[in-house]
Amino acid sequence: MRYRHTDSDLFRLARQQEFVSALRQQASHSLGAGSVISLVNKITDHHYIEVGVGGGRRVDLALLKEYATFAHGLPPGHVFQNRIQGLTGINELFAAQSSIDEAVQSFLNPDVQSAAQQTAVALGRKVHKKFTLPPSKVSLTVLNGNGVAGSAANASYLLAQKDYKILLPPSNQPANAPNWNYFHSKAYFDPSRGACKGAAQGVAKLVGSTDVGALPAKLAQSSNGACVVLVVGSTFHNRLAPSFVQQAPPTHHPPFIRHDPGATRSSLAGVKRRVRFRLQLPTVLERNSNLDSGYGETPLRVYSLGGRPSVRLTYRTGANEYWGIQETDWKDAPIFGDRSLSQTVGGRHYDLYYNASHLHMVVLRSGGASYWVVNTLLDSLSNETMLSIARGLRPMTR
Repeated sequence: MRYRHTDSDLFRLARQQEFVSALRQQASHSLGAGSVISLVNKITDHHYIEVGVGGGRRVDLALLKEYATFAHGLPPGHVFQNRIQGLTGINELFAAQSSIDEAVQSFLNPDVQSAAQQTAVALGRKVHKKFTLPPSKVSLTVLNGNGVAGSAANASYLLAQKDYKILLPPSNQPANAPNWNYFHSKAYFDPSRGACKGAAQGVAKLVGSTDVGALPAKLAQSSNGACVVLVVGSTFHNRLAPSFVQQAPPTHHPPFIRHDPGATRSSLAGVKRRVRFRLQLPTVLERNSNLDSGYGETPLRVYSLGGRPSVRLTYRTGANEYWGIQETDWKDAPIFGDRSLSQTVGGRHYDLYYNASHLHMVVLRSGGASYWVVNTLLDSLSNETMLSIARGLRPMTR
């Protein structure tokens, strides 16, 4: 992870981010938090990683279990790798203040819904701008779903300061959810009123780590007719996110590609008898990319992944960055756990994995096997380019 001799600190940081992401994927894929502690112990015993705690405190199993439990329970699509865009310089790096502000806001206000908008734009689909109610027109009931005394009252006070109209549960009912097992907060909207869904999404952005959904029947009696019912979960810590800065809407750009099935056909044909599934031929490549055959590298590898023969193709861009295509019939690899959303395009099913607004991985499922396109460490391939490469995969004959 700390290798940087042919690139820079930026790539090394990206490698370290990928390690943390992979460790969390392994945590989610394991049977429970206890097995994650065993994994961390194994890594630290071999001195691959050192775990530090602020304030000079010692790392104990109880603290590790807290982190492991959090990682194990985190829903898919809720891990973000934020980067400052437009960096310049070599030894000292510089960026426009607007780029820094945008990165900070993205870090403080992760938007799990942004992947859907980015995908629609990349596919050339029309994005409908939704009407949203101002807070002063939104009635809101807050319920305690984490069991921490005062959570609902504190959230009600903070949201009232944002001009939301707070309603208490009817007939002096306690402001409690049916149980206190809510990990994420939930913003439920009244489905009979069209503008309430957008209002719930606005509340979710302010509260943070909040899922949006239609109001379930079991909470209807506690809503007091509110447009939005907020159930605060364990991730709510008595504060709201800073004022959300609306980012510029994404813009569609033509994919930077070339159609070149011959660049890979002979390499794949030579190994197709070594795997038990049908290979997919990349017919579309990033325009300046070729199989990485320089410096004695192996552009195509057949190796065991999850105990199954798998194929890895590595391409190098004109800017000396690397992206790849993986092909395997290992169906439940840990890397599949962080899916942002799924799309059906041209009759084929794709799972999409985003880092903030950047499409990092596209997975095609076909014939019992999985084929995925992985972006460069810095996600330098555009969303449109990534989707075009994935859509260009074609099954090879036996």
